[in-house]
Amino acid sequence: MPVNLDVLNTTLADLYASGGNLQLTTVTRKPLMKQLMEKKRVNRESIGGSYIERPFGAGSPAKGRKITTGTEVASLTRRNITKKYQSQTIRLFVPITIPQRDLKQNDGKQGVVKLIKQYPMATAAQLAEDWEYWLLTGAYHNSSISVIDSPDFDNAATLNGNVTASGGDTGWLQQVAGASQTGNVQGIARDATINHVNQFSQITSFASDGMIKVASAYDRAQQFSVGNGPDFGFADEGTYSNLQIYSADNVRITDTDSAVFGGNTGQFIPYKQSKIYNVGVNLDPTNASFVGTPGYSTSATTGGILYFLSSDFIEVPYLEIEEAPQFVAMVADQDIVVGRMYWDLQPMVAQLPAHAIVAGGRIP
Repeated sequence: MPVNLDVLNTTLADLYASGGNLQLTTVTRKPLMKQLMEKKRVNRESIGGSYIERPFGAGSPAKGRKITTGTEVASLTRRNITKKYQSQTIRLFVPITIPQRDLKQNDGKQGVVKLIKQYPMATAAQLAEDWEYWLLTGAYHNSSISVIDSPDFDNAATLNGNVTASGGDTGWLQQVAGASQTGNVQGIARDATINHVNQFSQITSFASDGMIKVASAYDRAQQFSVGNGPDFGFADEGTYSNLQIYSADNVRITDTDSAVFGGNTGQFIPYKQSKIYNVGVNLDPTNASFVGTPGYSTSATTGGILYFLSSDFIEVPYLEIEEAPQFVAMVADQDIVVGRMYWDLQPMVAQLPAHAIVAGGRIP
């Protein structure tokens, strides 16, 4: 018999009853969210107001003094740190429509599964791709395939600190030395004197100083990472290819993560304490968002971007992520059923110098 709404909704709910929810199980196939989920850094937020706030620490809140005779008066000086990170979640509404015709033409359990794969699962998977593209590049996917078009991701966090969209202050990592970094990160101005800047290295050519610059950026970030160092990275295809060539003589294996909900999170190269992932087209160094930054070029053989991130200093607070949309016949004069999917979150970064960016990795 034709698929009815009760069967569709019940099957969809059962699929995600024990494994999380539709969006999280999809986006967890992305390496960043997989790592953060495993470390319990993705959590529901109760902000009690307009902003998500986190304390900002730039140095010690106390002052000490040298003791020589034992008669010194103790200093009870306390630094009053009033700066706070402030951010707001980005709320997206994604309607998923299924034609009544498809419900009538599909039958039984196989028909239900087919519709779930074709509509809600495909929508959630594309939303994850759109978000990763924004996160890595600070731009929008091709509008012919995307779920989210410009300007709906503006003001959402992105690793590209040179983002040209209106949400530029939410860009985390700039491709310039710390002393020259400008703008804000989550409401606090970049400032090298208090170490509120990211690490940066510029490769001249990979053959001459590629791994030297990669090591330099990583090691400087490690000094601010409580000894653990950045634990994962993202590279564009050209940079990843150069890393593979180097690794062929120096690293025994190139591995893939274990399956997550039936899919791998991607290929990676182990480097020190990190995994460097090939994120392919979702990290596009030729995008206009990177124009004018070091290492930028539209040439296929130059430019390149490598991010190093410390997941201990990244979190993803969320207000709402739809578990499994309930489909209803709610639109008058249209022969469709509609499910509502919500995405209401905002990644936040702390300890900015524990993260790094390396430019120019595609230069041979």
